[in-house]
This record gives sequence, structure tokens and C-alpha cells, in this order.
Amino acid sequence: LSGTMQGTIPTNDNKVTITGIVYTNNSGEANVQLVTSAAGMADCMITTNFLAMEPLVQDADIKYDSVSAVTGKDQITALSKWIVSWTNGDGASHLLLMKSGEAISDSDLPLDGKGYTANSSFGTGDPVGSAFAIYSAAGNSLQVSNLIEGIVYYARVFGYNGIDVLTNYNTNTSSNNPYADTVLDVQDSYIADGFRISAVSPNPAYLDVKFDLDISTPSVFTIEVIDMQGRVITGYCNKKFFIEGIYQIAVPVSKLVSGSYLLKVYNGTDFAYQVFTIVR
Repeated sequence: LSGTMQGTIPTNDNKVTITGIVYTNNSGEANVQLVTSAAGMADCMITTNFLAMEPLVQDADIKYDSVSAVTGKDQITALSKWIVSWTNGDGASHLLLMKSGEAISDSDLPLDGKGYTANSSFGTGDPVGSAFAIYSAAGNSLQVSNLIEGIVYYARVFGYNGIDVLTNYNTNTSSNNPYADTVLDVQDSYIADGFRISAVSPNPAYLDVKFDLDISTPSVFTIEVIDMQGRVITGYCNKKFFIEGIYQIAVPVSKLVSGSYLLKVYNGTDFAYQVFTIVR
């Protein structure tokens, strides 16, 4: 970018608008220097960034395939993996965002001039509004982990050009972009090594979530409620010893906000879980 342009600062004003600059580097350029000169005044240098060109054709047709069950790193949480794929538009790279429980809104859109660190384990990449960066590269598919069965996950992919401060995103929607689906196969009753739990009720919950804990082998149990980011929100007990028998458990949830949660029951060697929602 080079050349000379002329403009006139109006009387009693201190600014001028310059138009007609044409920049043709599709990748953008950082630290571009613009120098202004005027008679009787010292030169003024402005340093700015020119963003890359915004892609014209948006990515489309997001799909979720090949659900597989896994165990969380804590050996407690039952999680799932998805293969997520889409059709690329004409952007050089592609940013995939995912969000649980509600659609990706305007407040969750990526910002031009900003790069995001992505991670295929849901909830661990950079937050973008209330969504998370899952993928940011040139491909069009990956395996996404750390997903909870029974939860609706929303996905939206954005084609972009440039990197870091030069990044320019296409934030338009397209065919099946955004997209949403649910990880299936939630079990109403889960049999673990030495115990089993029934389905939680009521579901949706308001004050308490209740379930039957049927213990066949005496053990020490931890019963917790976690949110969709894997954080422990509340619990019923921590390493409490139970003998054989059927126990009616009620976990208080009156202080929790509306949303989806995971009930985890762990006896030191095996786990059981149930997904439930709270509606206020």
C-alpha cells in the first residue's frame, strides 16, 4: 500500500475523512503506517491494521456422526464423543463454536481482528460469548469430546481469512449452519459395579432431585451435581459409607439456576449418572 492522497480540513475542525484507499492484499497486513502532512504542521503518523478480506461463501451443512461413549479423566463422569463435519466455503480457515442448552446468539459471534484458541474437548477452548471455540484451522471435520448424553449441543461454523489481529470472519448463516442435535442413549436406570440408580425425578426439577440408590456391595459413595462445563455445583455427600440396601436420596437444587445438569454417583471403583434439567 503506497501513494499520496489529498484532503482539506474544514475551518474550525480538527479531522478529515479520507476515502478511496484501495488495499488488495487478501491476507491483510499489520502495522500499516499512514502519514499525514499539512502546511505549517508537523507530520502525523497513524499505525493501523488492515484486516484480511472477508470470505464471500459461508461454510454450510454441519453434521454430527458416530457417537461413542467414554469415561472422563476423573473416572466418574460418563461422557461421549461426536464426529462433527461441515462443507467449507471459500475462507482459508474455519472457526467452529459449540454451546450447550441454547442457541448461539449474536452475543456469541467471533470478533474481527481477534484469534481464538480452540480445543476439541467441549468447554476447554476459548470462550466466545457463552459458546466455546472447538476448532480453528483449514479442515472441515474433527472428533469433539466431553459431551454429556441427553444434552442439546448447538454448533455454528464461520469461514475466515487472516490470522490474529488480521482475522476477518464471515458471520452469516447458511444451510444447516447453525445446527443442533442431542447426544442420545441416556439410560433411565444405570447398573454399576456394586450399585444401581433409578431415573431422577422430578425432571425437570425445581426444589430437589430424587432417585433410588440400590446398593449390593457396601462402599463409600460421593454424590454430586455438576454443570455443563464440568464444575461441581452442589452435592449430597462426599465419601460417605453406605451398607447394602435401597436408599431414597434427595439432592437439594433450589439454589441452582435454570439449565441442564449431571447427577454423578461414584463408589470409588465405578460410576453412574443421570442428566436432568432445572426450570425456574
